[in-house]
Amino acid sequence: MKVSSKYNAGYLCLSVQSIEVDVKRARSAGVQVPALSNNRLARAYGKLPGVLRRDINETYLLHGTAPDLILNLIAGGLNERYSKVAAFGNGNYFAEDCAKNDQYVTNDPSYGAHADLHRRIYSKSYGHPNTKVYYLFLCRVTMGACVRTATTAPSSTDLDRPGKKVFPISPRELGTIPGVTPATLFHGLIVEDHKPPTNLRFREFLVFHGEYAYPEYMLAYRRV
Repeated sequence: MKVSSKYNAGYLCLSVQSIEVDVKRARSAGVQVPALSNNRLARAYGKLPGVLRRDINETYLLHGTAPDLILNLIAGGLNERYSKVAAFGNGNYFAEDCAKNDQYVTNDPSYGAHADLHRRIYSKSYGHPNTKVYYLFLCRVTMGACVRTATTAPSSTDLDRPGKKVFPISPRELGTIPGVTPATLFHGLIVEDHKPPTNLRFREFLVFHGEYAYPEYMLAYRRV
């Protein structure tokens, strides 16, 4: 299902322009801004209309949610202020593999359980199956200049700059890009596959400003 929100799209457009300026400033200062690699969704989203700004690491990522949050998310976008998950900071969490997102979703058990939502997304032709349904958003996310980590917050450290803290002040905001003047914050965080104690099987992606992501498509699925 295609999601349409001029409000969210407008904020994303402004954010893309801002991130573009930041990335150009970083590259002018001799800072490498590596491209995102090996997104497992690439084959699928390559068939979607539109063009991604790969020069500023714009990509598609999945976000799992609960049915009672969907309408608010469509209307107002993602909001890190409500983040309760803090393993890698209080941000907006995304993944490139739906098996990871499936750990965070809650079920929509039957038609009528979320009446406002159902009136908007189901019809006589495409009705609720009256069994547990789960929802994901396919989001257009601008990761910009990213920092990578393999350790949990608040003591997360930078994989590419040993000893440097990812969150120098608070797990709600990333640190600054080294060597860039005026001070410019990193835009995105990538949590790489790593070993105990967390034992992640999938990479996770975070942004700490909701306007860096636009929920463009909504997917409904059942577990089998």
